[in-house]
Amino acid sequence: MFVHLHARSWYSFRAGGSSPEALVAEAARLGMGTMGITDRHGVYGVVRFQQACKEHGLRHVFGAEVPLQWTPPGSKPSPTGDIVLLAQNREGYANLCRLLTDAHLTAGEREDRDNPWTTLEKLSEHREGLICLTGTDEGLLYPLIDEGMSTLASQFTGALKDIFNERLFVELSHQRRQGDDRRLDRLIRHAAQAGLPTVATGDVRYAVARDYWRYDLLTCIRHGITVFDDHPHRPSNAMAHVQPEAELARRGLPHDALHRSGEIASACEVDLIPGHIIPPGARLPDGVTSPELFRTKVEKGFARKYPPGAPHREAARARLDKEIDIIMHLDIQDFFLVVAEVIEEAQRRGIRCLGRGSAANSIVTFLLDITRVCPIEHNLLFERFLHRGRKGTPDIDLDFDSSRRMEIIAWMEERFGAAHTGMAATIDRYLTKSAVQDTAKALGWPAEMATQMSKRCSHAPPTDEYNSAHIESVAGGKTPLLRILLSASTALMEVPRHLGQHSGGMVLTRDPMPCFSPLQQSANGVRVVQFDKNDLEWLGLVKLDVLGLRMLGAVSEATQIVADRQNEVIDLDTLPFDDPKVYDRICEGDVLGLFQIESPAQMSAGSRIQARSMQDLIKQISLVRPGPILGGLMHPFIRRHQGIETVRYEHPILEDILHDTYGVIVFQEQVLEVAHRFAGWSLDRADQFRRLMSRFRDSTEMEGMREGFVESALQVPTDPPISRTVANRVFDQVSKFVGYGFCRSHAASFALTVYHSAYLKAYYPAAFMAAVMQHRPGMYAQMTLEQEARRHGVRVLVPDVNISGLRFDLENVQYAWAIRKPLTSIKGISESLARD
Repeated sequence: MFVHLHARSWYSFRAGGSSPEALVAEAARLGMGTMGITDRHGVYGVVRFQQACKEHGLRHVFGAEVPLQWTPPGSKPSPTGDIVLLAQNREGYANLCRLLTDAHLTAGEREDRDNPWTTLEKLSEHREGLICLTGTDEGLLYPLIDEGMSTLASQFTGALKDIFNERLFVELSHQRRQGDDRRLDRLIRHAAQAGLPTVATGDVRYAVARDYWRYDLLTCIRHGITVFDDHPHRPSNAMAHVQPEAELARRGLPHDALHRSGEIASACEVDLIPGHIIPPGARLPDGVTSPELFRTKVEKGFARKYPPGAPHREAARARLDKEIDIIMHLDIQDFFLVVAEVIEEAQRRGIRCLGRGSAANSIVTFLLDITRVCPIEHNLLFERFLHRGRKGTPDIDLDFDSSRRMEIIAWMEERFGAAHTGMAATIDRYLTKSAVQDTAKALGWPAEMATQMSKRCSHAPPTDEYNSAHIESVAGGKTPLLRILLSASTALMEVPRHLGQHSGGMVLTRDPMPCFSPLQQSANGVRVVQFDKNDLEWLGLVKLDVLGLRMLGAVSEATQIVADRQNEVIDLDTLPFDDPKVYDRICEGDVLGLFQIESPAQMSAGSRIQARSMQDLIKQISLVRPGPILGGLMHPFIRRHQGIETVRYEHPILEDILHDTYGVIVFQEQVLEVAHRFAGWSLDRADQFRRLMSRFRDSTEMEGMREGFVESALQVPTDPPISRTVANRVFDQVSKFVGYGFCRSHAASFALTVYHSAYLKAYYPAAFMAAVMQHRPGMYAQMTLEQEARRHGVRVLVPDVNISGLRFDLENVQYAWAIRKPLTSIKGISESLARD
């Protein structure tokens, strides 16, 4: 049985031409039972590859092309070349990750991140559980064989044999290129002389022959050449696709080498998707288990926040028991304890922090001080955050004072250890502008013209009428090459371009990071894993979003200024949310400098909604978002809020879900509840529906989900029964929410900071505006902020070398507070001296 053991996907970043899913689908179509993936210098595609293999019923083999620098005896180091390493088991996978980590981080230290490599010494150190293939065109053995350097070839394979012994195989490939017959013959003779077994591979670079041109285009882009230039790494034909054993045998690859690929594949068994969450270990007192500590902490929080006689106490008790049951069932109590540790450390250091996102739906996070809004009071749905069917990590976003965020990250690295931490990655993919620009350069257009073409494009596909017309105007008219540009750049859309760094997602692991992923260095020197947030969720790993929020810095600084200059201590966390002066300012549009509601659109919405409570504020924040606006939901909500339009519900089930938003879908939680309670889907399926909806931008894609939604709704036993007409109308309403919209819990957390910033501006305008000018959290220029301070009766003074510090500060000028500008440079000091 033949197995493709050496195959790149497009997660080789412009060195592969097809997705992992396409590779697996083609292998399944050809009747193969196993498929391998060996991306260039990483394991970027293995999670998607394993998922695809599971869907098609195929076994999977994991590996990678690992760059090796070899120094022949008595010679200088050779150029680097790739060998292929396959993981036999989890130990082998971990060693593969260690080798790749060392190669990438060492390259980062050399400030040569694009040229990683490992050494024979490192291979020897991390050889267990790995099978080695000598590699193909971009390896070290093939050039030596081609140039007749038999002695060096023997020394090279001998060095590898000393490390891997019977787990070393000479790789044979043949792609019907000039010289392949001669090379194959020499490789077979070399293997026989060295006493090494051979294995045949297809050296796959793309799934099907028609993807050849995309691989060629990506190769040209990667090497900075045009399609008119020769290059040794450019493919000379379309033979590097997934092909059956019979075709490879016809090229002269020996039968024993072909069959040996199956033997090797049968020796490899690695499963990376556990089906459950693997949280990092919490810090536990001696003799105390994590479930015991978890219960103790949440019960203390409950006693503190819901004492006897407190509002919502009974409902909170019932919710807490339910949440504890689910958390214990999923065995993720350590996750919550770890997050609580981070919050406690921030509080100990005096760093203002706030949990937000779907985490605010949980009473457990509220009791552990991770979030600050009561989920019972604000009607927040726990299932939006966590339910029994959830396979991935609960999503907790932590906002910190942006000026001190790195302090927390440094503490987390120290607390959990460098071997257990790394930042999550993002996959930067080709979108219209980048696809047009890179394709135009590869097709030979001057760089300046390629840039102009990309700048004139919208986000629609390159073949869109608007884009094609503008590209044509830059190109000087319709030409055959222009048609190629449009079709080729369209085919690059969504193809991975390079690995990026997530803005704040820190990955925390119980076992050392190499058990899950290699690490590499980002452009700013941060250690990044090789998977994005979706892959990390499938791996069961915890990604904790440690984000910087400049408004939290401004709020912290404002309270500190008030304490220092006015001798008043403000405890924002104990403020009641019913201060009429605060809401008066918001309703009057006095919102410049306030968090989230200072834009013209929010000013307009706020003047019409006239928020008089936190609930009103939460809805206002959520309405001015692309989902509700593009779906035409904003104006019906406001008209119903004002009593101009009658509130209507398509079915009685919906009244309980949508009553507080007047029958209009405003929050993501409402989408989940409609899918669960109206359409009758399980919570797991309803949550998947909500997630898919939030990503769709195409009405055609959304329409494809109608039939399943409607047919399922018809089966729900209700009084009155749900008719097909009503089910279709409800789906129409849900589909209007397609795109980006807030979850209620996210808006509730943001509303807290909105209220705090509004309170400070209403009662302490000088301190607040000084802090805002220092941290600049919003959208307005410094001059506008200074004018806003003056509008509130606060003088803004020039820097003074005798008085000013390095930050905006207050001083008492004739019993009226004024803001003194800071001295931020030698130039500022010299200018001040000149004025004096």
